[in-house]
Amino acid sequence: MWPTDWTTFTLPLNRDEHLDAIRSAVGFYANHGVVKVFIAYGFGCDCPDADLYQDKLMPLNDVLPFVAATEEADYYRVGKDNLHLKDVSGRSEFMFYHESEVYFQTDDLQLRAELVAIWGQQGWLPVPPAT
Repeated sequence: MWPTDWTTFTLPLNRDEHLDAIRSAVGFYANHGVVKVFIAYGFGCDCPDADLYQDKLMPLNDVLPFVAATEEADYYRVGKDNLHLKDVSGRSEFMFYHESEVYFQTDDLQLRAELVAIWGQQGWLPVPPAT
């Protein structure tokens, strides 16, 4: 079970929605002035072992081409493997989960509320935490 500070969005998302969520996360960060992020392969990825769970620093603008290239290489499969994306300040993190869910973590309640509102307009609603 995930810690309660992670916000889970709509489960499960189909592949296209999952890609839309990745694009939206990149846009969300761009709107908040984030220009560099850490990205890491997670559970299920077939990347080289040395790359698994290792934060890679990259410009935010490179995230979508990176996702496309890693899919082409069959290192990461959208909605089937975990991919972590976090801003370099550590203010927040998205995890695109292997069961087609998306998790968002932040201590900034205003930032969380903003994402919930934006994604809610797309029908991606947070799932109440399990008790």
